[in-house]
Amino acid sequence: MRFLSESTGMRIPCYSVLDGNGEIIVGSDYEQLSEEIAVKMYTSMVTLQMMDTIFYEAQRQGRISFYMTSTGEEAISIAAAAALTADDIILPQYREPGILLWRGFTIEEFASQCFGNKDDCGKGRQMPNHYGSKKLNFVTISSPIATQLPQAVGVAYSLKMDKKDACVVTYTGDGGTSEGDFHAALNFAAVTEAPVVFICRNNGWAISTNISEQFRSDGIVVRGRAYGIRSIRVDGNDALAVYSAIHTAREMAISEQRPVLVEALSYRVGHHSTSDDSTKYRSVDEIEYWKKVRDPVNRFRKWVERNGWWSEEEESELRSSMKKQVKVYRVFPHDHLLHCSTLLGQIVYQFLFISSRSFCKRFKWQRKQKNLHSRSCSLMSMMFHHQIFESKRNNSEKQSLDILRTIPLMFHCRISEIC
Repeated sequence: MRFLSESTGMRIPCYSVLDGNGEIIVGSDYEQLSEEIAVKMYTSMVTLQMMDTIFYEAQRQGRISFYMTSTGEEAISIAAAAALTADDIILPQYREPGILLWRGFTIEEFASQCFGNKDDCGKGRQMPNHYGSKKLNFVTISSPIATQLPQAVGVAYSLKMDKKDACVVTYTGDGGTSEGDFHAALNFAAVTEAPVVFICRNNGWAISTNISEQFRSDGIVVRGRAYGIRSIRVDGNDALAVYSAIHTAREMAISEQRPVLVEALSYRVGHHSTSDDSTKYRSVDEIEYWKKVRDPVNRFRKWVERNGWWSEEEESELRSSMKKQVKVYRVFPHDHLLHCSTLLGQIVYQFLFISSRSFCKRFKWQRKQKNLHSRSCSLMSMMFHHQIFESKRNNSEKQSLDILRTIPLMFHCRISEIC
């Protein structure tokens, strides 16, 4: 009688190409990059980093309600996007705006989605940071963790049936692998032999839960073998390694019609979101080390500069240009306030009307009293519209934002009145 050991005793190696100084590791096997692609990868990572900083500050100023940064993980989305084609379908988690950026999503479109204005392609129906673009084959982000994984397998299977020369790429974090959907998706993909690439961003933290409290296995990569899926572990802070791994994984998924699992080791430098304070569960020194010493953007920049494709002058010009471009969208667009008031006014009415009806039904009130509540909800909604319109006409951004912030208070007062 022989039981299989819980571990082989040896960690799965991590594939890297660049060392900490941006030099090629001797003996590394990697995909060659052209100057054009390499420079675009670097400039996209810088753009993403600066966009994150300014939108994060906008949330702290109360201009948007929520934001999540990709700080420290820029290479995982940008380098992967560079290795894919426009026909490949992306089912993201929520730290993949870099893929949209690479495919042509503009800073203005990012800003419109975060502000939820009239130019938002999601019509203000999503939380900030929940981007989507049918044109760019980027399925809209949803908040529930890991639900996109089995969906991605279904999409990949449809590509297989149609004999498309494309694959599906789906993302999750290390926390997402603790969900049942992760395991269902891997088994589903293995059995159907769907051309899907699973990319797990193992950044060490599922909000405040460290990976040591999530699993005892050797990371995520070993789970692929358990389901009969080819897998690789890659240094997620090494843009060249990520590009090479995803490029090869894509070819494998399409030519061999099989799923592939990629574990990208990285570190979440920023807070989980603007609702989180990560200094409560990890040290500031640890964060600063990864921010300064292990930054994937600086690491890739050294390699690009060493090839003679980038200079200090170009760096200054890029950062100055991007700073001006992104800062334009820090101010809440006055032209869009009326659209916001219409949408939010409808929300106010619907919330109050439903609340009123539920209480009427509970206490068996007469129809006349129900109608009275319906009219009162309409009146409050109209007042809300009028206040927003007046602030717009007076060009008062502060007044408009103050009115928007009163919505939760309006809900509370109305419910209390009904009770």
